[in-house]
Amino acid sequence: MILVMGLSKTGKSICEYLSKNKREFMVYDASYEAILPYKTMGIKSYSADEVIDEPVDLVIKSPGIPPHEEHVKFFNQKDIEIISDIEFFYREYMPKDLIAITGTNGKTTTTKMAFELLKEKGAVMGGNVGIPIMELIPGKNDIFIFELSSFGLDGTKSFRPHVAILLNIDEDHIDWHESFENYKNAKYKIFKNQLPNDYLIIDADSIDLREIKTDAHILQFSTEKINGMNSYLECDDIVFAIDDDILTVNMSKLRYKEKHNIKNFMASVLAAMIYGIDYEDIERFNREFSLDAHRIERFLNYNGVEYVDDSKATNPHAVVAALDNFHNNTILILGGFDKETNFDRLLIKASKLKKIVFCGDIKDKLKSRADELDINNYQLCDKLIDAAKYVVSIAEAGDTVLFSPGASSFDEFNGYKERGEKFQNYIKEALDA
Repeated sequence: MILVMGLSKTGKSICEYLSKNKREFMVYDASYEAILPYKTMGIKSYSADEVIDEPVDLVIKSPGIPPHEEHVKFFNQKDIEIISDIEFFYREYMPKDLIAITGTNGKTTTTKMAFELLKEKGAVMGGNVGIPIMELIPGKNDIFIFELSSFGLDGTKSFRPHVAILLNIDEDHIDWHESFENYKNAKYKIFKNQLPNDYLIIDADSIDLREIKTDAHILQFSTEKINGMNSYLECDDIVFAIDDDILTVNMSKLRYKEKHNIKNFMASVLAAMIYGIDYEDIERFNREFSLDAHRIERFLNYNGVEYVDDSKATNPHAVVAALDNFHNNTILILGGFDKETNFDRLLIKASKLKKIVFCGDIKDKLKSRADELDINNYQLCDKLIDAAKYVVSIAEAGDTVLFSPGASSFDEFNGYKERGEKFQNYIKEALDA
């Protein structure tokens, strides 16, 4: 018997697939309301801390449920296999052409870039980009492009993408994985089963090649190095080289020239070259591709002050990358729900800024650490709305106000999108703009 654990979007998509294919299953969710529809259909359902007393052969677990959850611990003790939707999809379909993308930061942008480059060659996008993998119905010539989180990769066993992209790894989601080592090992599962005819694309500036044990053909990109790289900067050009296949793209053609977006572009083009893209595809990409909202979104310039929404930056590493694009006359708003990550590197970098504003659930922890590091250019605010009012009161012509929280949104909001929209509204209300 299959048990589907967690009835969010991912869990519901698995249940729908199993129902459609007349496969017997049970469900579990911490919320009684979530299991009610299944209960009324006569499907065996469990909620909260109920004991699951039916025999279980396989657990398909939603990514939000951590490995230290009591039911998960129980199944592990009983040696009952627990997998993610990624692994389940792979077992069901065994796709030949699959590009899998992970990293602490940049994976959504890179996934969407790769999709844009390959959409005319049959690309299908899913995973963390908001499209549950089990909702996809594979066609004969599909090229799947999946954005994968550490949560989903943690539950893989046989999963093997033809092309894996590992962008970067920095501390994140320690509350879920319980250690940085566990988090890193989950990320490394993206290339664990790859064979010599597969490809692993890595950022040579961020990933230690000595830690990468794989049979796959490794392609590397860098904005700092040239020797040994498959993509690199040469004057105003980005060069791409895979064996005898060489493409050159002038920087003037790119809409987004921030360092991290150049790297995302490098990774996505290398992946797309494996599937035969040419200059025409890249020119179409440059015309049509645009970034998502809430990722370094310059949404307002008022009385000479630029206001930037980077709500999607949910870990310190993302904020460090964002700050590379701004001057010291920047007011940075940090805060949100504590994921038990280390902010030291970020705080030291931010100590040169005009002001740092700490707000939300994590504000007291940030204050304590700033004091220990002898950093004093900060201000405490209770909630994001208070932070918005404060920055408006101190910002002067020539300043940039950057909301790049470095933490998740769940202390006040349902997700980074809601948080970003609220922030923009708070600023406009405070300015009466």
